[in-house]
Amino acid sequence: MKPESGKRAGLSLGLAAVSAVLAGVFLTGCGSSADSGKTVIEIVQYKPEAADYFEALEEEFNTTHDDIELKISSPKEEQL
Repeated sequence: MKPESGKRAGLSLGLAAVSAVLAGVFLTGCGSSADSGKTVIEIVQYKPEAADYFEALEEEFNTTHDDIELKISSPKEEQL
């Protein structure tokens, strides 16, 4: 694999993550306020190979945003 192929794959996955977050914001009407006063953004993604990435993204996002809570669900195939 060429080095630029790895960079493209990382960039593509990053763009997919950003797109998913933005889609979640628009689809939830800017989220909802939980009892804690935080804006909650809920996203469901169905790519099992990306579940670990989105879990890490959710954790990092939530530690860096005090007023927003990101919830990303990755249902398993048997739940579909």
